[in-house]
Amino acid sequence: MSDNTTPESKPEETQEPIKTPSKKAFKMNPLYNVGAGLLIMIFSVCYYQAELESKAKVKIDEKIAKMSDTSYSDVSVNILTQSLTIHDLKNDKSSLESLTIYNFDEVNKLPRFVSASFTGLKMSVSDLKPEAKEMLKDVYTDKFIYVSGLLDYNYNTESKAFDTAVSLSMRNLFEVSAGLQVEGVNLDSAEDAFGSFLNQGKGVKLDAVSMTFTDFGLAKFHLDKEGAGDKLVAELDKKIEDESGIKKEILEAVKAFSKNPQNITLSIDPKTPFEITQFKEMSESTGNEVLAKLNVRVIANQ
Repeated sequence: MSDNTTPESKPEETQEPIKTPSKKAFKMNPLYNVGAGLLIMIFSVCYYQAELESKAKVKIDEKIAKMSDTSYSDVSVNILTQSLTIHDLKNDKSSLESLTIYNFDEVNKLPRFVSASFTGLKMSVSDLKPEAKEMLKDVYTDKFIYVSGLLDYNYNTESKAFDTAVSLSMRNLFEVSAGLQVEGVNLDSAEDAFGSFLNQGKGVKLDAVSMTFTDFGLAKFHLDKEGAGDKLVAELDKKIEDESGIKKEILEAVKAFSKNPQNITLSIDPKTPFEITQFKEMSESTGNEVLAKLNVRVIANQ
C-alpha cells in the first residue's frame, strides 16, 4: 500500500542582513574616540616637530655660515623637553658629538638665561698645554680626550641676582661641577657686569658657592704614583694634630679623599649674603673665624 502523503515542506530560511555600526555607534565607542585622538595627536606632534626642525635648520645655517670651517650633520627637536640638539659639529681642530640647547635668551645682547649641554667634545692631546700633557702622561694613553659639559644660569633683573651651575667631565678621568649664587651684578651692559667685579667687588654679594671634584682615575693614579698619597696623608696627620675647629674638619676631609679618592666638595654658604669687599676686612681675623663667617665646609666621599 503506497503512501500518497507528501512530506511537509520546510519554510525557506532567510538570512538576516549584516548590520554595520552606525556613525552614532562609532561616536559612542570610547575606544574609537581614544584611538582616533591618539592618531591625531601623534600626527600633530610629528608635523609640529618637523616644522620646528625645519625652521631651526634655517637659523643654524645662518649662524654656521658666519663661522669659518664649521659644519654639522643634523638638527633634532624634542618637544617634550623643549630642547634643540645639533649633531656632529666639526671644525679644523675639534669635533662635538652633540650640543643641546634647552633654553636661551635671544632678546638681550647679554643673555639673562641660558641652559645648554654638550657631549663628546673631541680634542687632540697634542694640542693641549704642556702642563695638561704632563698631568695626563702615563695615566691617559689615547690620542684624543673627550669632554662633556653643562651650563645653566639665570639672571633676575629685579633683584640683580645671578644663579649659575656648571659642570665639566673628561671621559675616564674626572668631573668638576660648580654652583654660584651672587647678588648685585648688573647685566644691563658688559661694562657694568664686569665693572662690578673689577671695582674690587663693590656692591656684589656672595650668597653661596660650591664645587665638587669626582675622580674617575686621574687623582688615584697620581696619589698611587711613588707613594704620593701616603706621603700626603702623613703630612696631613701632622697638621691635624695642631689644628682645631673647622680647619681640622677640612684637613680630615682632604685626608679621607687622599686615602680613597672618590669625590670631594667645597661649599661656602654664609647665613646672610656676604659682600666681596668684606674679604679684605677679614684679613685680621683668625682662620677659623673667617671659615665660620663664610660657613665653609669640605666633605669627602659622600
